[in-house]
Amino acid sequence: QCYLGMRLDQAQRLLAASHCRVTEAALATGFAHLAHFSRAYRARFGEAPSVTAERG
Repeated sequence: QCYLGMRLDQAQRLLAASHCRVTEAALATGFAHLAHFSRAYRARFGEAPSVTAERG
């Protein structure tokens, strides 16, 4: 759980601070399946990764 949280935190930083696409952020943080990444991201941050990317 700790390692997953660290990966998701890094993905959030990538999405918020750059024009990185959701797929690129997922792959860069070790997620092979976009659906798994999206579910885990939403569970941790309460929003879809695409919402974070749009704000970034």
